[in-house]
Amino acid sequence: FIRNASINEAGDAFVLPYISKTTKNDDTPSTAIRQQWNPGKEPIRRWGCHRKETPLIYVHIGKSGGGLIRTRFAAAALNYTRGRIGWPKPNLDNHYYPISKNTKGKFCNSKNNNYHVYNSSLYPKTFEGNVPCNASTPIGMAVACPGKIRERCLGCNAVSRNCRTVYVGHNAMGSEIHWLPPKFLQQWWSKNWEHPKSTHSFAIKKALNTLNPSTKRWCFGQAERPGPHDRERKQNILYHKCGLPLASLVDGQFRKYWQQLQKVTDREVSFDLANNNFSPIYASLPVHRVTVLRDPYSWLVSKFFWHGYEKRNIKCDDIKRASRPNSSGWAHYEILRAYILKLCGVDCSIRYENGLTSLDELEAQAESNLRQSFSVVGLLNETDIFYEMVSKRISYVDMALNPHVTGQKHHSLKRRSQKAEIERCRKIYGNKDFQERFKKELPVLATIERLYNVAVEVNRFQQKELQKCNVQ
Repeated sequence: FIRNASINEAGDAFVLPYISKTTKNDDTPSTAIRQQWNPGKEPIRRWGCHRKETPLIYVHIGKSGGGLIRTRFAAAALNYTRGRIGWPKPNLDNHYYPISKNTKGKFCNSKNNNYHVYNSSLYPKTFEGNVPCNASTPIGMAVACPGKIRERCLGCNAVSRNCRTVYVGHNAMGSEIHWLPPKFLQQWWSKNWEHPKSTHSFAIKKALNTLNPSTKRWCFGQAERPGPHDRERKQNILYHKCGLPLASLVDGQFRKYWQQLQKVTDREVSFDLANNNFSPIYASLPVHRVTVLRDPYSWLVSKFFWHGYEKRNIKCDDIKRASRPNSSGWAHYEILRAYILKLCGVDCSIRYENGLTSLDELEAQAESNLRQSFSVVGLLNETDIFYEMVSKRISYVDMALNPHVTGQKHHSLKRRSQKAEIERCRKIYGNKDFQERFKKELPVLATIERLYNVAVEVNRFQQKELQKCNVQ
């Protein structure tokens, strides 16, 4: 169903590796999806050593060491002279990442917006700022909600076929679908997904072509793509005039194509191609994504104090209060918005807030992403190993450079008087009986525990694979 079906085990070609077992005709949807959750049912991707593809994107799961890790990516460039404080500002020096003999990459920090439903209840505010979007598929989001045309990141020009950038931010997995150059996206679609017998595939190709800034054909020729100086009022006008109708149109074209794949291909495909699992789209993008995950219970304690829930007369061990199925249930709220949806992909929050998906489907896509779409999955308690893995996987990043540049820790502990309560909560959250009672009351907690276990499985697999690589 695509031209490039797999990569060899040495990682000598960067092409789509997504091959799943087909489901039987008598399988129910829930059975078919759950088959993918069993460890080992879906293979873990082999990426190879010393890869040169760009961009490299760090997907930051909050309270998992992100402040330190983003700093280390900045300092992993040659000619870095910005010191410990200036790391977020790449214009302050002449740093570069040596992608090849004549090709240099640049660093970019939090320059790209986040895209969520209008007046999102899950994401009322974000660090990079919100732009309204109602598309519910990755291709719909790329066309209906494109990033602003500007010099968004050094090394990632809007009119280029390349995006030679190391990007760090607080954006969800797959957010690059909004800001990758149009020619980059068009070339990717043509090489991986275009099918000569599919009218829907051709329609998507035409839709992606409207993203070229020079054509002025975006939004049915009625408006230009968002620009660097567009304010909130202009963004809202474009959302209603362009974003909503484009989302409806392109989402529809993509969903018909997604289902059509089962009919036009001579390959057998799995149930997820007709369902809401778009992980193969993210896996096929020629980018590198890396992330670091933290044990869910330690993570929850950190989130509780970082967001100051104790100041709202809430106790960390009040399971009933934590598990309320809305924003007043702090654990439910944080797990969903900051863990599951971050790993699931940028389309997932919009589908969830519009009632178009289930928790089961979110977990299925997040797990597929961990297995197929991250070239390095690290663990917070093994951060040094994560740095070594990145240096072996990506040829142009040396995480051992400039070791004095460490950034600042984002401490949850803000007052000495909190120390005893934090230690009490850590002890409680480490108790197995408490964990079981909490999971029984809060299903999303069991979800992220399973996802964390998948991350550990992927990490161990990748460590073993990377043992064959030598740091250059």
